[in-house]
Amino acid sequence: MNKKNKNKKTRSWPQVIFYTIFRPFVWLYVVLFQHVRFKKNNKKIPKRPVLFISNHLSNWDGIYANLMFPTHIIHFIVHDEMFKNKFLTFFSGTLLGEIKRGMSDSDISDVLMTKKLVREGKSIGVYPEGDIDMFCRTLPVDVSIAKYAKMMKVPVVILRINGAGARASRWSKYAHHTKIIYSVQEVLSKEQVQEMDVNELHKVIVDGITVDDLKHHQESNHKQRIGFARAEWLELGLYMCPKCHRLEVLSSKGNKVFCTKCDFEAKYHRDCTLESKDFTSTLAELDDKQYEELKKIIDSAKDEDVILEARDLDLQYAKETEFFKKPIGKTYLKVYKTHIEFEYNKEIVKVDIKDIKRLMLQYKDVLEVRFLKEKIRFSTKKRKWSAYLYWKALQYISKINLQ
Repeated sequence: MNKKNKNKKTRSWPQVIFYTIFRPFVWLYVVLFQHVRFKKNNKKIPKRPVLFISNHLSNWDGIYANLMFPTHIIHFIVHDEMFKNKFLTFFSGTLLGEIKRGMSDSDISDVLMTKKLVREGKSIGVYPEGDIDMFCRTLPVDVSIAKYAKMMKVPVVILRINGAGARASRWSKYAHHTKIIYSVQEVLSKEQVQEMDVNELHKVIVDGITVDDLKHHQESNHKQRIGFARAEWLELGLYMCPKCHRLEVLSSKGNKVFCTKCDFEAKYHRDCTLESKDFTSTLAELDDKQYEELKKIIDSAKDEDVILEARDLDLQYAKETEFFKKPIGKTYLKVYKTHIEFEYNKEIVKVDIKDIKRLMLQYKDVLEVRFLKEKIRFSTKKRKWSAYLYWKALQYISKINLQ
């Protein structure tokens, strides 16, 4: 942020007009049709500026939070691709007042912008998980969120959302409405935040936002609205057959998922449980089991063995601080214990695991790999491909390479 922009006050009138006009209509829609309920639990919300910290289950979370607090316009830090063209920049930045996430590890423009907004008396929203879990659990939260909260020197409101993941899980093709509750868990004064040590504050934040949404959905006896295709695209997340333990052999249709290599078949119920003739389980429990099996496959592989291989993928390439453009061609992806291999400009490229700076699962089925000052993406629109499998595998391989 240059000196000129640092001293220039941000425009707030477009957001005031936008939220004043549309907030009542959107509130009616989410309350009547998405069955969202807001619970402040008799906790008094401080005047602006405030730092709102919440768990993250769906793309609607920021909208819900802004509907919950009509006296605040919460400026959330969002994915940088919400600013990748002029229209999105106008909608996300000018109308919604969102803040573009830094595009690299050294890019702290988002932190500087939040500090500027706080000085102007505006409220900030942060999702410390930084992503949405495939099966609606709270992802690990780094202690840096506590350091950030102390640095901002404002009151902190800790929020928790339940039900949004059950409504529209990351893997799911369609949303299936159910009951959603957005609640205030803790309100900490500026003085309380400063008096706590970092680890204590971190624990309060983690305890406040942690959920296992599908399990909560089942235990609360909530049901998805009656509908079709509840299991569609489940194989984006369930990459291993629970029975034969083969990878990338599951297929979904309607409310059922089945294996193309054995006789496994299961039905996905309205309470978000998967039932076969051998078991009834939540998807998160199955995810834990398939990950344990995946780790065994990786551990038993030799350095020269191809652990995973995908063909006919679209390849995108960009510099670290640039936005991705259209795919530059077709490629394959091979995963080894020591490196990944793909084709770029008709040449074989090998990237050492130790050179990978960051692995990201984008959208539902896009794998992003960042290394050196570059980044690449693998995806395909021709079939359902579990980028989640490759992301989980590479995360584990990166971990064992650090040992």
